[in-house]
Amino acid sequence: MSLKQMPITINPSRPSNGNGALTHKASITGLNENEMISVRALVAYASMNIGAREEEIQQRLSTKFSAANIDHLPSRSYEDVIKFLVDLCDEEPEEGSVQ
Repeated sequence: MSLKQMPITINPSRPSNGNGALTHKASITGLNENEMISVRALVAYASMNIGAREEEIQQRLSTKFSAANIDHLPSRSYEDVIKFLVDLCDEEPEEGSVQ
């Protein structure tokens, strides 16, 4: 398992006064292999459809979901990522793009 695929574990502090704050470990994992294949395919399709470079689509996606790059998208955002990319496919082609 590479570092990019390792889950990130956050250990919030336990409340000392019992006020109901989080007392369990929260885990954030990245997209699995099948999810990444789907995301990359939709990035390529959106790129072709609107006439933008794949890197531009990846940057928009990373910015939208506050990730360093698409390899760091959280698994919990997968459905929203797909919806975002599908919506991009509905945009008008960029000026001067070849369809």
